[in-house]
Formats: sequence, structure tokens, C-alpha cells
Amino acid sequence: MNLKTRILLFVGFFTTTLGISQWVQTSGPQGGALKEIVAANGNLILSAGEAGLYLSTNNGTSWRTANSGLPCNITIKKLISDDEFVYVVTEEDGLFKSEDFGASWLPINNGISNFTFNSIYADGTNLYAANEDGGVYYSPNRGTSWEEKSSGIAMVLFNDFAMFNGQLFAAGADLFGTTDNGDTWNSVGLPGLLTGAIKSIAATANTLFITDSNAVFFSNGALTTWTAATVSPNAPITSIQTSGNRVFITTSDGRIFFSDNEGVNWNLIQNNNTDRPAEDALFTNGRILMTTSEGLFSSGDSGLNWNESNNGILATSIESLHTNDSFIYAGTKNQHVFRSGDNGQSWTRLRNGLNTIESSHVSDIITYQDNLLIATDDGVYESTDDGNSWTKILDPGPGGNVATLATRDRVILAGVNGVGLYISLDDGVSWSLTSGSGLGINSDYESIVIQSATILISARNGKVFESIDFGLNWGEVSITNGFTLVYKLILHEDKLYAATARGFWVSDNFGGSWNAFNDESIPLFDAEIVDDLVYAGSDQGVFVASLDGSPWFELCAGIGKRTVNELVLTDDLLFGGTLSSSVWNYDLSNSIFPPEEGSSNITETVELCSSDTPIDLTSLLPNSIELGGSWSPELNSTSNILNPSVDSSGIYTYMLPESDCGCSTSFQVQVDIDPQTSAGDDIVLEACINNEPFDLLERLGENAAQGGTWSPSLSSGSNIFNPTIDVAGIYSYTVTFDCGQDTAEATISISGGFEIPSDLIDIKTSSKEGLITVMVDYDNQFEFSLDGINYTQNNVLPVLEGGSYTVFGREINGCGFFQKEVSLLFIPKFFSPNMDSFNDYWEISGEINQNFTLTIFDRFGKLLKQLDNNNSRWDGNFNGKRLPSSDYWFSIVFENGSSESGHFSLIR
Repeated sequence: MNLKTRILLFVGFFTTTLGISQWVQTSGPQGGALKEIVAANGNLILSAGEAGLYLSTNNGTSWRTANSGLPCNITIKKLISDDEFVYVVTEEDGLFKSEDFGASWLPINNGISNFTFNSIYADGTNLYAANEDGGVYYSPNRGTSWEEKSSGIAMVLFNDFAMFNGQLFAAGADLFGTTDNGDTWNSVGLPGLLTGAIKSIAATANTLFITDSNAVFFSNGALTTWTAATVSPNAPITSIQTSGNRVFITTSDGRIFFSDNEGVNWNLIQNNNTDRPAEDALFTNGRILMTTSEGLFSSGDSGLNWNESNNGILATSIESLHTNDSFIYAGTKNQHVFRSGDNGQSWTRLRNGLNTIESSHVSDIITYQDNLLIATDDGVYESTDDGNSWTKILDPGPGGNVATLATRDRVILAGVNGVGLYISLDDGVSWSLTSGSGLGINSDYESIVIQSATILISARNGKVFESIDFGLNWGEVSITNGFTLVYKLILHEDKLYAATARGFWVSDNFGGSWNAFNDESIPLFDAEIVDDLVYAGSDQGVFVASLDGSPWFELCAGIGKRTVNELVLTDDLLFGGTLSSSVWNYDLSNSIFPPEEGSSNITETVELCSSDTPIDLTSLLPNSIELGGSWSPELNSTSNILNPSVDSSGIYTYMLPESDCGCSTSFQVQVDIDPQTSAGDDIVLEACINNEPFDLLERLGENAAQGGTWSPSLSSGSNIFNPTIDVAGIYSYTVTFDCGQDTAEATISISGGFEIPSDLIDIKTSSKEGLITVMVDYDNQFEFSLDGINYTQNNVLPVLEGGSYTVFGREINGCGFFQKEVSLLFIPKFFSPNMDSFNDYWEISGEINQNFTLTIFDRFGKLLKQLDNNNSRWDGNFNGKRLPSSDYWFSIVFENGSSESGHFSLIR
């Protein structure tokens, strides 16, 4: 039998945020600016810098975020592993340790919470951390406590550590070694070797390697002499590391140089799929993994061929978003531009014609005459085929970073940082640099709007410039009352809005004067106006307000307080481009403003059967959330696994108190077990031809569900079985439900009936109590009756008066029956011999088939009267005298030797 379990997922965000929708992370763009990658007990952990950490349990085939226990919006500076523990250095939040191979994190900042660190090194239980302001801190117990070990090096800045020949070496502005856990430090002479500070240090069993950005040096033994490695990276070196006896460096254009003979000879591994520096590399299980500023690459053939390995890595920095009738476009900080035609379920990278590193930074995207234009650090590019190929139409020269674009009719405007405003009046065929008169051309630009011949452009120096003659002359229309950096200008109907570092501003006269939208000064990077609402992205997430200037409401459910740089609307979906976690979307069709208290969102309905495999309830939650919360009430598994056959019905709440960075989020899963799912129990019963019709469904047990069907059908058309009409056989009762169907069988035989032998029936009577007790020496259960109509399973039958009775009996689930005659004397409990015609005699009533002798005594045992079958009443006299009111005793002895005794009352 199957039991259906229905699971309804209610996602309720118990905050002051807008309901009932939520932000959902799209599937990309995948990749991001990646840093270190390490291994720990089979897991791989990856630093994505401002995007935190990612974890892979399948050798890099897929990844998930692994920031449980870390502060919100964290930036990772350094990641290391000793294979047993993993450690990270953060930008502003100190040091953290993972005891479960990267799945979760614990702070280890006891006594050092006020410091910022550059690097960390682990040697067993000993930890060493390089203070950003100089010196080293030491922990003997994996970070439980710390002490400063900076004698003689307090002002020296260190970048990296390595252990060699029993000494710990700290490398940075200089190279120092210690053999006593940092109590004393000794300088290692490096006369004129390096052109700058030591960037990275590594050691094999026999050799210590150091590198600045340009060269590698190595030394053996006492470190008295150093040899320049013959490797020629021809580009800045990003790191040097060891893997067993192999030493390798990472450098630009996807290059790894490695040496297997202590640095004497070097071999090149070239990743031709990227022109970005290789930030780090890991040799693991027959694969090479390389991190770059555009994502992760892997090779399974010793570096001959490379593939992107960004499955699940959603750490891309989004600089611009744009939508047209068919696609959504996302411009990135260093991965060119991506396109999605399915609302973010999949993304395609568009780089055909974008062949320079500078063109990988796409700061703005617009549509012009059905074509796409993008602003890059290498100029303006145009696509006439939805981004499949690109052609440069404006080349402002070296260093000419195009920051922002705008268009009206056939006019195209391009703001070029440090240069000025370019204008094209012929579809981008030719361009001219507008007059710099009054325009701050030495500044970088943020946003442009154009209305008729009037142009407004905002600059990073906090000013807004206006030209009313297509750029010939400029004046300042800045927001007053202090420095106000305007990130985005939005023209909506007859008003101009500005998203700024000091909140949202509005102008009724195209910048002639400005008024604060409300009294909140939240830094806003972009805004999207939808009907009478404005949505704004900030470094604290997304906010929404009515256009009448109402207060901002957090729209943080799902996305938390991540930095959102860009917003764009398509149909009912609002898309948000983030600083370090790719693109998210929000379904406006399910949003309510102002928010309703206690609003929730049913995002999914899942039905299970009790025979199904137990499920992980967190798999029903949005993919974008960080795991690490807890269920209330706790599941029987004490984990995230719900077993439909064990766990109870009810609402399970998954709390994520910190994962959304101050936006407390809870998810409710309502589990309903449907009781109407059982057809009952299989039964075998014998019906008698002369039985009354009975409810066959009741015989299947109390769990049998209503609404099923019988096969073959019963003559009643319902659940009633009539033995005189329905035939013997197997009757199947089937209940159909969402999980399938359940069937119970009733195997019925019909008998003509048989009489139970008389010697198996023992009937006892109690004249004193007026009871008939029936005992049947037979396996099956019986029911009994004194009239053959009304039956009871109680084998003790009360009677009101003496006499002859017929006792009827029949099997409950069988065809056996009997009837037996029985006689019962009725002995009254009192009499009142007052000759008033009521109870004047104490008289035995009823008939029996044997003689008896009845004797009456007083309470002292004196014989008062003797009666028998022929004379069975007494008038209350003794020797002609009336006896007083009292209790009197009797004894009846039957001819078969049985007897009864008791007492009665004489009342005067």
C-alpha cells in the first residue's frame, strides 16, 4: 500500500521586505575573477575574491558557494590548505578556519580582531599571519589564541610564507627566517636580486624559491648563494608554488611554467583559451585547474587542451544590463558581454570581434536603430546581429575608456573618460569630440541623457554638466548641498531622476533644480521606474518606493544585501546585475506594495509517496541561498532529509538568520500526509446465506478510504454485500489517488449454515441476579439474542422475570448457529405482607424442569418456612404470628444437586 505525502513549499520572508516574490539567481553569466584554488581531503575550495568561496566535491566538475559562517559581502585576500584544515584571510573581517574541508567556517580572531592581514601559513597546529601594517602574529593552537612575534620585523610588510629546512621564512619587503616560532627572526641577504618586494615564496625538500613580479631565484642549503632561474615569463608573475617536487609559476596569457628538477629547467603550459593572467593553478587527480580573472579552466591532458570549468561559479561582476525585444544582455567587468534568450536560464558569451583585453570591460549597452552598441575600454562596438559579431565604430585612442552611451533619433553620444563627449550624427560612421568649454574633460563619466538638443552628463567628480546646443557649450547643473556623485540619470515622462551616492533626487526642469526624493541617503547605483514604483540598486541590495517619495523598502528576500550595480526590466521580471554574483531576477507579478504582513510565496508543490526515497528538503529551496540554516521542528534524520514514512505532518521552517546579510529570511515547508490513501486490509470471511446484508468496506478496516470501486461490483451499487444476492468469490476494492492506486481484497465464501453441537454450549442462569450467561466452546466469536432479532456480542443476557427462554447464538464471521431452551426462577428481593394486594407474598416465579426444596430462615438461622414446586410462596407469618420487618434468608436446593442462596427483605 502507498501513502501519499503532499509537500507544499511556502517561502515566507519574515522581514520588513516586500512580499510575496523573491530574488532568484539566474544561471549566469558563469565565471568571475578567481584567485587561489586549494585541495582538502578530496574537496576543492576556490577563492572568488569579492564573491567569497566556492566548493567542489567532484574534482571541479561542479561548484557551489561555501560561505557558511563567513560575514556578508566578504572579500577573500588569501586561501590556503594543509589538507586537514583550510584557512582564509579576508579584507576587513580577519581570519577564518574550516574544520570540514571548506563546507563551513569559524572565526579565529581572538585578540587580533582589530588587525588586517595579508597572508597566513599553517604548519601543523602552528599558524602564522602577516599583519598588513607589518610584523607577524603566531598561534600555537590553530587560531584559538594569538600572540605577536614581530621582534625586529614590526615594520616589515610580508606577502607570503614557506617552510624550508626546519625554518619558517616570511617574504615581502625582505626575507626573514625563524627556527623558534617567531621569537627571533634572522634576515636573509638578497643583495640586488630583486627589483621589488618578494611577491611569492615556495619550497621543495631541497630548494627555496622566491619571486618578484619579473624573475625567479632559488637557493639550496644555507641560502648563502642564489641562482636566477632560466625561466622567461615575459610578463608579470602572479605566484610561485610547489606540488610535490614540482615547482611552478603562474603568469600572464594563461601561462604556467613548471620545473621538475629544482628549478634548473622549465617547461611551458599554455592555455590558449584565455589571454588573462593565470592567477593560480592546482594539479589534482590527473587534471590541471587554472584560475583567471574571467573564470576557471581545466585540462585533462597535461595542458594540451583546455576547457572552461565554471559550472556553478556565479561570481561575475556585472557592469551593465540591457534588454531588447528578444534578449537580455549583461556587460561584465572583464568577461565581455553575455546574452540570454530565456530570462537567464542560459547565457552565451559574445566576443566575436572583441579581441582585446580592453574590450572585455563592457560598461554600457544600448540599442540604436535595432542594432546593439556597447561601451568598452577599447571604444564603441556595434552589432547588427544581436551580438553574434562586433565591429568597432569609435576608437578614441589609447586609454580612451568609453564609460557611458546615449542615443536619440540618429544621434549617438559616447562619454570617454578623461577625454570628453563624442557625438555621431550619421549612425556612428563618423564622430566628433564636442567642445570642452565648460565640460570637465579630465574626469571620468557615469551617465548621459539627451532631450531634444539638451544633453546632461554626470562625472565622477560629483558634477553634472548640461549643454543646450548639442555640446557646443556647457554649464553646470549639479546637485548642490555637498559632493554628490551621480551614478545614473533617468528620464521618465516629464521628470529627471538621479541615482546618487547620497540617495535619489528628482528634477522637474531637466536639471535646472534638484530636490531630494525622500529623506533617506542610501547610496544608489541604478534605478528602474515601473508604473508608479521606482526600484533602486545599491551597495545594500535593492530597494523599492512609490514615486510619490515614500520611504524605501528593502527588496532583499533571496538576494540579501549584495551590491547591485545595474537594473533592467523585461516583461514582469526585474533583473539585477551584481558586483560579484552575476545576474538575478525578481518576479514583479507576484510582488505586493506596500508589503502585507506575514505574506509568503508558494514557489513549488511536490508530491511524494511513503515508498519514495527520502528527499533533501533544502533541494526545494531557491538555488541562490546559502546553506547552513536549521529546521524547526527538527527532522527525524537530524539533518535536511525528510522521510515521508517517518516524519510527521506540519510546517517545517528553515531559518537563515545571517545568510542574506541582515535580511533575515525563513522558508516554510508544509508537509501534509493525506489520510485518504489506503484501500484497507486484505480479509477472508465466510458469509451465511441467511445473514443480513452488511457493509463490506467496514470489514476492510478503519483505514479503508471511501470513494473506491469494487470489482466485480456489488448488487447494491454501493459497499453493501447481500449474501442472498451477491455470489461467493474475490472482491477487489481499489482506491485511486495521486501516487497511483491501492487495492485490498475480500475473499468471501457463502455457506448455508450449520448448527453448533449442544455439548459445546454451556448456559448458566442466576435467579438471584436475573441473568443468563452463555459460554460457547468454539474458536470463532459469537453474538447472542433472546428474541432471534436483536443480537449482541455480550454473552451475559439480563431478564426481568423468571420463565422459559430461548437463547439464540450465531457466529460473527461464520455460519455456525444454535438455539437452546432455558428456564429461570425469579426470586424477589422484598415483599410487604400488608394485604393491600401489592407484594403481599414472597413468591418464586418462573418455570424450571426439575423439583426443588426452598427453606427460609431468620438472621439467627431459625427455620421459619419450607416450600417446594407445589407451594412456592410465603405470607411472612410463623406459627400464625406476623414476623417483624427484617432481612430473611433463603436456600434453594435443586434435584440435580445445584443450589442458590441469598436474602430478601420483609417490609411492614
